[in-house]
Amino acid sequence: MTTDIEFTLESIKNYILDQLQNNESFFFNELELQMFVARKLEQVFKDGDEIHVEYQLPKGWSPIFDEGYQRWGTEKPYFDIVIEHDNQFIAIELKYKLKEIRLRPEERFLRFGEKANDKNLILVTNQSAENEGRYDFWKDVKRIEILSKAFDNVIGGIAILVTNQENYKNSNENFKYSNFNLSDSKNGFLYWNIKNEQVREDIPSGEKLKDNKSQKTNWGQEWEHWVRPNFTLEGEYTNLKWRDFEGPLKENFHCYYVVIPKFSK
Repeated sequence: MTTDIEFTLESIKNYILDQLQNNESFFFNELELQMFVARKLEQVFKDGDEIHVEYQLPKGWSPIFDEGYQRWGTEKPYFDIVIEHDNQFIAIELKYKLKEIRLRPEERFLRFGEKANDKNLILVTNQSAENEGRYDFWKDVKRIEILSKAFDNVIGGIAILVTNQENYKNSNENFKYSNFNLSDSKNGFLYWNIKNEQVREDIPSGEKLKDNKSQKTNWGQEWEHWVRPNFTLEGEYTNLKWRDFEGPLKENFHCYYVVIPKFSK
């Protein structure tokens, strides 16, 4: 079995970041980013290895995973990319957040071999809800933590956020989502700063309550009653960095990344 890179979290993380920095193709959405990374991985993992895309984990498969993921129990969990090598697995989660991009007249950007008729064309509009983007990134980290704890053959994973929104790099401390900032370190209990509310790790809480359509009593006393519930990270992540580069269409892109190690049961 031969690969062009080592099957380690650090080697794969560096390879993906290098490919993103050297990429010349513009991605309109997260799926295109996901397929790009998968194709690049397929080029270096061969001879019996597998690159799985949107790797599903049905509920009931692993009691340990289900217990760890119970606060998001209504979801059907999957992982963007899973690398399988010699019966060992690495999970990769990707996020892609964009602000408005207009096509510059001087850019050679073609659709079906032709340039755009509109010289000031808007390629993508602003993707707002940065609070949700931050939360979802750390939720990805948590999901990989639970996965590595539940399955002996999972050696860890990598979470990467790619954005051209400079605001994601800000770490304002006075917002409701401040505990989910993409800062230089992260650990422990991550929760929404709701004014005049006290939160505890052992009591279900989150950004807000879901609508009580079933008219259940004691609504809010279960984790799954909450939109974007609070959670606690297993790991302690330090020396976290951004990687900045000029990407396609001369846009400035920023990558934030976290390597998630193996956690024992």
